[in-house]
Amino acid sequence: FLSEPGSGSQGPTAPSLCTVSPASLAAHPLGAFRVLQNKAVPDHITRDKLEKVLAMLQGANQKALLMYSNVDMRSQEAYEMAVRGALGPDGKSAPILTGLRVKSFQPPHFTLELQCLNETQRYLRKVVHEIGLELRSTASCTAVRRTRDGGFTLDHALTRRQWTAADVALVVQRDHASKIRRNGRLPAAQSRYLSVQPSIDSDSESSEDIRSHTDLR
Repeated sequence: FLSEPGSGSQGPTAPSLCTVSPASLAAHPLGAFRVLQNKAVPDHITRDKLEKVLAMLQGANQKALLMYSNVDMRSQEAYEMAVRGALGPDGKSAPILTGLRVKSFQPPHFTLELQCLNETQRYLRKVVHEIGLELRSTASCTAVRRTRDGGFTLDHALTRRQWTAADVALVVQRDHASKIRRNGRLPAAQSRYLSVQPSIDSDSESSEDIRSHTDLR
């Protein structure tokens, strides 16, 4: 599994998003290098308020998931797909959040775990920014870490030095063997787990980290 940032993914995913708050960039929609205008005060933000915003956001995305699935929601097929966790967009769609929860909350920092479909790094940063606005504050994402992509987890991740045909083939074979042992197969709509963390060593060679360096204020 080559965990290198890409322009988009073809299946479901989940990230951990974080917000930090050294002086805030109130005018930054998504970038880190903007003029500092004022400082955000996060004292009024509680975990309950954050979870309410996440629930609202997830509800809106759930409706989008049903809309893009192109399946009659009253049919037996839709029920069986939902039970298997295979309900997802029929073809290409806009980014959709299928799961969103607070992993840690230590104001002014927080970490979120997301499951996404067709996400991009820009979209994930935008989600964090909008969460900050909903909380009457500002937030930006410092880093994104992918912890799962379809059937591949961090156990399958390869460092840059291992990006060879032999190593990739070995990981694929190992994943295939584990699925045979489980005597089943992964659902069509597979989840990717990403996590955004307050700080990551940019010099690290580990390919397990998907870095999205923006200022979290």
